[in-house]
This record gives sequence, C-alpha cells and structure tokens, in this order.
Amino acid sequence: MNRMDEFTVNIEQGLMDVTANQFVSHNINPAFPQEIARLQVQDLSVEESSHRKDFRGEKVFTIDCEDCKDMDDAVSVIKISSGYRLAVHIADVSAYIPLGSELDCIASDRATSIYLPHLTVPMLPEILSNNLCSLNSGESRHTLSVIIHLNHRGEVLRSEITKGIIRSRVKGVYREINRLLCGNKDNELMEKYKEVYEEIFTMANLYKVLRMERIQRGGRCDDSLKPKISILKNGVQITQSEKGVAENMIEEFMILANRIVAEYLYENNLPAIFRIQEEKNHLAAYQSRKMHHAELALECYSHFTSPIRRISDLKIHQVLSMYLSGRNTLEIHQLFDEVLNQVCERATKRSRTVNQIQKKCELYCYQEYFRNHKEDSYIGRVIGFDCKERPIVRLNQYNVSIVGDALINAVIGEQYSFKVRISDDQKELFTYSPAKLAA
Repeated sequence: MNRMDEFTVNIEQGLMDVTANQFVSHNINPAFPQEIARLQVQDLSVEESSHRKDFRGEKVFTIDCEDCKDMDDAVSVIKISSGYRLAVHIADVSAYIPLGSELDCIASDRATSIYLPHLTVPMLPEILSNNLCSLNSGESRHTLSVIIHLNHRGEVLRSEITKGIIRSRVKGVYREINRLLCGNKDNELMEKYKEVYEEIFTMANLYKVLRMERIQRGGRCDDSLKPKISILKNGVQITQSEKGVAENMIEEFMILANRIVAEYLYENNLPAIFRIQEEKNHLAAYQSRKMHHAELALECYSHFTSPIRRISDLKIHQVLSMYLSGRNTLEIHQLFDEVLNQVCERATKRSRTVNQIQKKCELYCYQEYFRNHKEDSYIGRVIGFDCKERPIVRLNQYNVSIVGDALINAVIGEQYSFKVRISDDQKELFTYSPAKLAA
C-alpha cells in the first residue's frame, strides 16, 4: 500500500469511526433485515395499472445529478393559451408499500435516508429505491401526479392530483441542461435532448415566473448548495457547488407541487403531515395541524415529492392513494390519525439527528482538508453571530461557515482574508491571521 492509498484508508476509517459512534448513540442500524435485503422483484406486488391516467404519450423526463440512481420525480411543461400546464410526477412508492406492511414499519423506523460523504443509508431497500420505484427512462412507472394550470404570472388557475403511469423520455442531468440553457449547441447534447429540447426552455421560462411570484409574496430564495466533499487518494476534496437554472427550476416545481398537495389535503379534510416553520431561520418541523411556513411564505406546505427517502412523503402518498381509490375520509382518518402523529414526532426527531451526524462527518472532512492546507488563505464574509456572540464567517469559495476568531468589532457584511485552524478540542474551525478587506 502506497502513502496515498494509506492516507485514503485513514480518512475513510476515521469517518467510519465517527459514523459508527453516532449510529450507536442514536440507535441507528444501517443494515436491513436479511429477508428485506434479499427481496426480489417477484416478491413485491404492485397495484393494477388499468385505473391510472396514462401519461406515457407526453414528453415527461427526469432531471437529477449525474450519479443519481433513485429518481423519484419527473416533469413536463407545455405552453397553453392561459399560460402553462405543469405536470409533476412522483414515484408512487405506496403502490408497493401498503400501510402496516413490514416494509412500511421498517421505513417508518428509519424515517429518512442518510447521505454522508462516504456512505448512504437508504430508507428503502435498493430493489425499490433504485429499481421498481425509480423513474428510469424508457420504463413504465406508477406515479402520483400533480397537474397544475398556471397563468402567465405564475398564479395557479386549477390543479388535479391523480394516479398515473409514465415513461420518462430521457434521464436529464443538471450540468448538461444548464449548458443547453446557456446556449451550448454541442451535437451530442442536442441529440440526447432532442425530444424535450423546446420543453427545457419552456420550463426555464416558467421557473422565472414562479420564482418572481415567490419573492413577491415574501418567500426566501437561496441559490447556494452545500459543498461537495469527496474522498480521494491524495486527500479530501471540497468542491464549490452552485445552483444553476436547472437545479433551481426543479426545486421550484417541487415546492409548488408540495404546496398544491398540502392545500388538497387540507381542503378535502384528509389526515396530513404539514411541514411548518414559525419564523424564518427557525428549525422546521412536522406536525399534523396546518400552520405557516415562514421561509416559503406559505400558509400550508407538505413534503410529498421524495417518498423514496422521507417517511413523511410516503405517508402522504398512502393517504392520497386510499382517497383516490375511493376510500371515505372517515375511514382514512381512523387508519391514519394516530399513525401520522407518531410519524411527525419520529420524522422531526430523526431529521435533526441525521443533520447532526452529517455535520459531524463534514466537520471531520473539513478538519482533514484544512489540516493539509494550513498555509492557504481564504476570503469570507461575516454573516452573523453565534450564541456566544462570536462572529460567523462564510467562506466565499466553499460556502462553509466557521467561527471568526480574532475579528474585533466585526460587522455583518464585512469581508476578511484569513487562514483556518482547528480548535484544540477538534470540534470547531476558526479563522486566524485575519485582515479586513476594503468594501
């Protein structure tokens, strides 16, 4: 084993140690029971397709990261005389996971998928997440579909939620679609996206309209992404991540679909899980009672668009599936009211736990990175203060926040050049040798 390989092994082992300690502390078992891990396609029954609305003739496609294997959303947009018709198709995981089944109990316990720099712990077994429920191009897939008619100002005119069946035309990649939207005429790209080329630009136009509508009602828009952390043979790599139009438009479409579903649940007196946030910058939570979401400036919001990786979304799919199949609301309430209260508590607690684990793993990686780049200088902006009234600085290059040590009388918005050190207890990153930059 050469020195580079040894370095990589040490980093990965360090991360595994951090992760293992956290998993034990929070009673997380990353492995599925053997009988679940060994599930085959023939072991999983699915609802009959005949009663579903057929969207396979429409130009539906997915847009995700290049390495994404669990594609749970697909979209299509067309121009109409009144404005736009947007269709958001979400993998109907409830078709394979009925309420109270063994898979349902396991998913409820896990509550969310966990994404770490070195490890992914899925909520659902791979046979579902990467196969039967993934909206792979060229394959028929069951969906819960939200059809939304909007005017030219991005206002919803009417909407419909239905059980559907789709066949994605192409596996879109954010990076590639951003290149197309920037005017790249690469022959290979043009060939890949020829079926949906016009639709991509229509989507971009609709996104701009929806974004403006969100801003006007007081919603916050954040174009930053967490840095991508990669473990390479020569060390930890931190890559700056930025949202392009492709990432932003899919996010905007998903927010709209989640809003429509939340309103539908409330208006039809169905049991629901709402995503709430009382004040901007406060932690969001799940609860079964409708309440304001401050960050999005919405009176009603749910998580519906990620049933492969979030239990809240799966539960909403189960509720909607029953209702759309003709079950009455009283019966659905009897089945779900207590369950959803438990899920709200579990999902809120588990999402915060996972966030803590992610931060600990990220901190470990940042420490390794800055330990090997101790002589490098960085530029950052003061973005606020922590509970100890210490300045918090956001590194421009990596979108990483660290403690602004030795920044005397710092003011929000000021920029500094500095180096980065690790605290003695290995729990924080600090600036040192700071120099204030001219405005």
